Amino acid sequence: MSDQLGQPEYPVEQAAIDLIRGRDLLIGHYGGWPAFIDAEVIRMTLERAPTGHAAAHSLRAVFLTFDIHQAPDSPMRKQAHTEILFSSVGRLSVTEWQHQNPIQGLSITRRRDDKLNADLFLVRWGGLGHEVGFDCDRITVVDLVDLNPFQKSFPQLLP
Repeated sequence: MSDQLGQPEYPVEQAAIDLIRGRDLLIGHYGGWPAFIDAEVIRMTLERAPTGHAAAHSLRAVFLTFDIHQAPDSPMRKQAHTEILFSSVGRLSVTEWQHQNPIQGLSITRRRDDKLNADLFLVRWGGLGHEVGFDCDRITVVDLVDLNPFQKSFPQLLP
C-alpha cells in the first residue's frame, strides 16, 4: 500500500493519518480515510485560549463529506458532517470564504520545524476559490454525524 493518499495537489501521508486522534470515526464510516474531493466546509471556528504567558490557537472545521464513488442518488452513498479539531494552529492563511465552500481535497502531511524543535502537521484544503493552510501540533476527529440514518434503520430497503 502506498504511503501517499489523496490527490497530487492535496497529498495525504498515511503516517500522518495514523497520528490523528479519532480517525476511526471516519475510517469506520467510509471504509478508509476519505479523499475530501468535492467536500464542503460547513463551518470554521477559530478559538484562542490563554495558557500561562502565551495563547493556544485552535481551528474547528465541519466538513460535509461523502463517498465520491457512489452516485448522488444511490442509497449506498455514505455522507456525513465531520468535525475536526486542529490544535495549536500556526501560520494560518484563509482566503475567499464564501456562501458555499467546496474543496478539492484536504492535504495532511508532516514536517519538522527546527525552530520549534517539533514535528508538526501541515494542513491545506481548497481548490475552488476557498483556500486554507496552516500547521498544527495535533488533529482530532471530534464527531461524525451520519446523514443517512435510515440506511441503518431499514437495511432491507437497500439493493
